[in-house]
Amino acid sequence: MEAITTTSVAHKVRRTVLLQDGTGLTDGRLLDSFIEHQDGDAFATLVRRHGPMVWGVCRRLLDQHDAEDAFQATFLVLVRKAASVVPRECVGNWLYGVARQTALQGRRTSARRKGRETREADVAELPVREDADRCDLHLLLDQELSRLPDRYRTVVVMCDLEGNTRKETARQLGVPEGSVAGWLARGRATLAKRLARQGVSLPAGILATALGQAAVGRVPPSVVSSTIGAARIYTTGQVTAELISMRVIALTEGVLKAMTVSKLKLVTAVLFAAVCFVGGVAAALPPAVGQPPTAEKKVETAKSPAGETPQSKTDQEKLQGRWTVVSLELGGRVLTPDELSKENVDDVIFEGDRVKPTRADPENSLWHGKYKLDARRDPKQITVYDEEPDNTVMTFRGIYTLDGDTLKWCMNPDGTDVCRPEEFKTKKGSPLCIFTLKRVPATK
Repeated sequence: MEAITTTSVAHKVRRTVLLQDGTGLTDGRLLDSFIEHQDGDAFATLVRRHGPMVWGVCRRLLDQHDAEDAFQATFLVLVRKAASVVPRECVGNWLYGVARQTALQGRRTSARRKGRETREADVAELPVREDADRCDLHLLLDQELSRLPDRYRTVVVMCDLEGNTRKETARQLGVPEGSVAGWLARGRATLAKRLARQGVSLPAGILATALGQAAVGRVPPSVVSSTIGAARIYTTGQVTAELISMRVIALTEGVLKAMTVSKLKLVTAVLFAAVCFVGGVAAALPPAVGQPPTAEKKVETAKSPAGETPQSKTDQEKLQGRWTVVSLELGGRVLTPDELSKENVDDVIFEGDRVKPTRADPENSLWHGKYKLDARRDPKQITVYDEEPDNTVMTFRGIYTLDGDTLKWCMNPDGTDVCRPEEFKTKKGSPLCIFTLKRVPATK
């Protein structure tokens, strides 16, 4: 009896916390609670927390009634696919993608339905909406935002669409606030660049405001409550048309099917690439036993004439190896050792014409891509070209000095076509960073 009482009390305490919008609980913990314990309160908290963002996506593409169906279907997809959200902390980013996919499918279904309804009617010219320009801009924003690499889209969704602070976003994702600031700046800059290609000139600062305006919209309380109720029913598997509308069920199953097809296509592509790789390796293998080997050419080592001094190393040759950050100046001040450790800046490795980090996930680091030096300039110039998964190239322009085992590197972490810094100096509000790195002695 005592155990039951204790469990009941613990459940009440957890429920009280969850009803306060999950105060203190990250998305990852809420999702884990739902996956492991089928915790309906945790799921309800996720609906309330991310509902406004999902509702905004649906309303930008659909009318009120169809948006309600798409909203409900988005969270029913989460019921079925909760375990596939990786990492767990990126629920908002995952829901954004599903909401857009669901709304687009709902729009196609609605167009077919309305087409049948009006096929025989004498339809007059459609009226032009007064807010058509703004609506088109928001649709274009959604289109380009959906194409951003996940790590950039995650923070843009959390900060600009959902209104979280960088500190709160960092807490939710379990990363340093400085990382969030860098990803957010890169994401906005990349988004602005892609919009410019579409003929829309929108500076990064104004872009954040436009995204915030796109997010405005209160979810009708009845939609939230009906969605939470539908999720509880959907979890049991006892779904009927009386409990959940057939439109919502059809939309949910359609999106789930589309996600499965996309996954199968990805697996097929990976297997095809693996087959091609194995075939290439086989072709490169040495001839079988019994076949005469190809004659090897002898390479003679060039000898310097007596008394001649060997050519001095270039800066690229001097940079080869591992370096660690010992100092970071940001916003006009040098970070203290404690602040620097919290930023979790990883070591950098120069290898040939590439620069890479020491961590396992290089895509989340500043040190990633090909680099090019121009030692003839004053100050000397370094440029890093980071190719994103969607073939977009981020360009990081900087300057450097190299004095023995000390490298000083000033750069703009935004990764945009901004002007290269001209001096090793930062000021308050400036995005420039000045890193001082020391060479890590090679281990024998």
